[in-house]
Amino acid sequence: MLAVTGLRIVPEGNMGVTIEGGEAVGQVGPGWHWVIPVYEDIELLSFRTETYTMSSSQSSREIETDARSEDAISVKTREGLNSQMDVSIRYKMDKENAQQVFTQLGSTEEIITKLVRPTSREEIRTAASRFSINQIYSENRSDFREAVENDIRNDFEEFGFEVQKVQVRNVRLPDRVEKAIEEKESVEQEIEKKEKEVEREKLEKERKIIEAEGEAEQNEILDRSLSKKVLTDRYIKALESGDVRVAYIPLGQNGRPSFVENLNEGQTLNSTS
Repeated sequence: MLAVTGLRIVPEGNMGVTIEGGEAVGQVGPGWHWVIPVYEDIELLSFRTETYTMSSSQSSREIETDARSEDAISVKTREGLNSQMDVSIRYKMDKENAQQVFTQLGSTEEIITKLVRPTSREEIRTAASRFSINQIYSENRSDFREAVENDIRNDFEEFGFEVQKVQVRNVRLPDRVEKAIEEKESVEQEIEKKEKEVEREKLEKERKIIEAEGEAEQNEILDRSLSKKVLTDRYIKALESGDVRVAYIPLGQNGRPSFVENLNEGQTLNSTS
């Protein structure tokens, strides 16, 4: 019976802190260990990755089933605006420091109440006071998250804990602020749309100018090449082709067809030359 009551098991992922007469005197790893009943005992401390979540959102709690959930944290931004957010801290204890952690903080629950919760909330609020509401609320809030993570990491390391990741999500603003931001985004989108329309019209205008200049140049070349004789020859060939059923023949000043006068002019010029 004495042997049974003196047996302790330290599960995988935990360190055991040996207690003698109420004082932490050492630490042991996973496995079976013998203690002197009444005088000795073993306290368990996990060195697995733990998650502490501050959230008022039921969905966040359901997603992180292993998280210790508390109320969402409320902060004040650089402008003095109130904001609520969900924050999760993933951390783990350095198993080599199990005895020191127990001496300084105590059991697993005491670690939460003495270190994790108060330190996280203080550092999140301090970091938020250095950032504007836009920096915290926008999708690209990495600067704020990194600031929180660095501040918490420094505090946790002093007690033998490693901070693996800090997640910030579900940032909530006062209704009037959120409405103002949405209106601003709507105006910016409208401005961007107008700018694209102006740019498109500008390009279309330039295209028409280039097209008109090309046509003008073609017409100028055509005007220089179409002499009276050339026009007359083309007119006669068109009549001879038989494709023309109705022809309008312009008359000259003396009542004769213009193309005849043009031919006479051409002959006169040739004889003169």
